[in-house]
Amino acid sequence: MIDEKGKFTIIKGADLDYTVTYYEPDGVTPIDLTGKAAVTRIAESLNADEVIELSTNNGGMILGGTAGTIRWVMSSAATSSISFDSGIYDVFLAGEPLIFQKPFVAPERV
Repeated sequence: MIDEKGKFTIIKGADLDYTVTYYEPDGVTPIDLTGKAAVTRIAESLNADEVIELSTNNGGMILGGTAGTIRWVMSSAATSSISFDSGIYDVFLAGEPLIFQKPFVAPERV
């Protein structure tokens, strides 16, 4: 999930299925994401060798067209393989930064 400060949390060993709605500046009208591409990159640091990429190309991100929804999905096997406990992430929509260099945490499943 992404909290109000933009921190993205993925629980290791649990499925990730999280959806947000992307709104126009009025906070009411969803932005039409029809035909757009998106990518989220998650890493321990800016220069990390390991980068997890969730995108519309690999099925890790699903955009909801006129509803303006952005959905992130990862299997429990994929979240278990994350080797770091915290880092940063960014989100690009159609090549433009939507969220840039926010905190990421991946605690162990309890």
